[in-house]
Amino acid sequence: RRAGGVGRIHFIPIPDKQTQVARMLVDDIDIMYEVQTDQAEDLKKNPNLRILVYPTVQFSYIAPDVANRSGIGVFKDERVRRAMFHAIDREALKKAFVPKEAWNEPLPTGMCHKWHVGCDHTAQPVSYDPAKAKALLKEAGLENGFDVDLASWGATTGQNQAIAGYLRAVGIRANSKAMPFSVYNKARDEGQIQTFVSFWDNGGAQPDVDGTARFYFDPGARNYNHDQRLTDLAELGSKELDSEKRKAIYREAFNRATEQQYFLPLIPMPALVVHHKDLVLHGEHMSPKGFLPNYLSWTK
Repeated sequence: RRAGGVGRIHFIPIPDKQTQVARMLVDDIDIMYEVQTDQAEDLKKNPNLRILVYPTVQFSYIAPDVANRSGIGVFKDERVRRAMFHAIDREALKKAFVPKEAWNEPLPTGMCHKWHVGCDHTAQPVSYDPAKAKALLKEAGLENGFDVDLASWGATTGQNQAIAGYLRAVGIRANSKAMPFSVYNKARDEGQIQTFVSFWDNGGAQPDVDGTARFYFDPGARNYNHDQRLTDLAELGSKELDSEKRKAIYREAFNRATEQQYFLPLIPMPALVVHHKDLVLHGEHMSPKGFLPNYLSWTK
């Protein structure tokens, strides 16, 4: 460490979060990212550590199997998808899973951020309205509800469990199934997932929306809507060079994804970083990992 400099950085792979916390407490490592809120509260008690929370590109979302790859069937009816989304209290989710330092961060309004190059949308996600959810289920012939598995992995596991509770409150008998990513990825590829709760960071905070559009709308293992119009729009957007025409293409695509209830963006996922008090993190980036090596310096 040296004053005003970046010093020497060593990246040490420590997959076990509890081990990372223990080593932070004994001053054996200097920075830790993707920290859980409860872990951060404990680490705050150490006078040598500081907590930094700031917005990133990352957000969570839920997507039902509209294409019926899993054979569940019910999500072919738009009213059922809308009912599921009306059942979810996104503001309450934010208060439960986002550190209080970021509670003022707005909920995502679409499946891309408008500051992404090319991103635009005007359609708004449905509001929290459990009474409306029940009415839609009745209208769709599902007054007695239905069974559904909710798959999740990694950082959205807790959100998935909370969402299962919201769905049960309106009669949807949801079963939260947390998986290691390898298991989740295999199940998704094989079309076995009925609904999933996941998160997205535009390919590691890339500035252009093309990666997001292709991720959601291209044909393949990740696509659970099979909407040919969305696939065509993603292709058109990737080829269009005129910025305004390109923005209009993506506006149609992301509006359609929202209006058809293919996705519901849930909550922002800010960076929560624990670091040594003498280490300075310079922001001005949207990396979901919370820091970049060339944005670090030491005070001592």
